[in-house]
Amino acid sequence: MRCEKCNVEILCKAEVCPLCHLPVSGGVNLEAAFPARAPKRGLRQIPFTKLYALIAFSLIVFAIILNLIFARGSYYWIIVAGGLMYLYFCIRSTVLSYKHFNMKIFGQTAALTIMGIILESVFKVELYIFSIVLPLIYLIAIIVVFINIMSNINNARSYLVSFLLIAILGIIPFIAVLVEKITLWPSLIVAITSAITLILLSIIARKKLADEFTRIFHR
Repeated sequence: MRCEKCNVEILCKAEVCPLCHLPVSGGVNLEAAFPARAPKRGLRQIPFTKLYALIAFSLIVFAIILNLIFARGSYYWIIVAGGLMYLYFCIRSTVLSYKHFNMKIFGQTAALTIMGIILESVFKVELYIFSIVLPLIYLIAIIVVFINIMSNINNARSYLVSFLLIAILGIIPFIAVLVEKITLWPSLIVAITSAITLILLSIIARKKLADEFTRIFHR
């Protein structure tokens, strides 16, 4: 079967097109095209999560006690808590995950962004998070993802969404430095790189991105 609007070949029986959801001839059910997703196991059912949560909680309490004894009034225990949460994220969403490489890179970039924002908000000293650290992380992520796309050009379509999301994140430091009036150039370079990436994606791969978002959010 072929959808007249999308001009795509439908390789299974379906009453509607899985992309545009318009009726097509033949078929029986949309579920034939998109089987129901298997229910995810709750975190409480995973032994590793329980063990890690117990260890992390103990370490955070210990860090808070040390913080109160040796550095009362500071919040160094937040570094320990953030590091433990980031380590858990790395294990569950990067090491043990079956997501493709580019989505893992985006996950790491987003996690480091959240950690950077928290550290910058809590500590009142110059940590160069928005001026240097995050711009460098975004620039490396954009380069790595671009190289991966070029090396897998035949399957580039599945990597475009993560590339787009990383490029959007790359504009955050530039906005932050404008607000806080701190070092501009590193964030400006990354913002320009991200803007060029977004423009090229919107021109060259707009249709593929739209199809990929439709596939991701078909439910």
